[in-house]
Amino acid sequence: MITIRPVRKQDKKQFYILADEFLSVVAKHDPAFVSHRKAKSDHRRYLASYFTSKNKLILVAVDRASIVGFCTVRVDGMPGYFKHARRVVIESLYIDQKYRNRGLGKKLLNKAIEWARKQNTDFIEIETWASNQDARRLYQRTQFKTRFIGLSQKILWEKH
Repeated sequence: MITIRPVRKQDKKQFYILADEFLSVVAKHDPAFVSHRKAKSDHRRYLASYFTSKNKLILVAVDRASIVGFCTVRVDGMPGYFKHARRVVIESLYIDQKYRNRGLGKKLLNKAIEWARKQNTDFIEIETWASNQDARRLYQRTQFKTRFIGLSQKILWEKH
């Protein structure tokens, strides 16, 4: 049986292996991603803050003793002129390829929403790439609505 729970410190090694796989998905979808030899260690250093912050959470999907998916979530402040001054942002959601289409993404999202409610926020946000059709379908099936569309343009900088 697969369970959803917060990550534990003893999960770090296994979690980071799956987070490294997630980087390959980022590289596939995001032209702004720069793959370099330190990308994994930089990403791990960034994720390390989730293990110590009260405003951040990593949820993991665990099958027996193996982490097969994760969701990173953080509380974020907005300027006071927004209706919701505090919001929760789901930064990443990743399921091991072998465990997809089993409802784990939905379970992780529901746990993230449950955590968001406990943080005294009533607004939760998630972003994905336009090319990630599977993620977009999942988010729409779990009641996320398109609220804004981000556009980007690649700009090349030349050294003079």
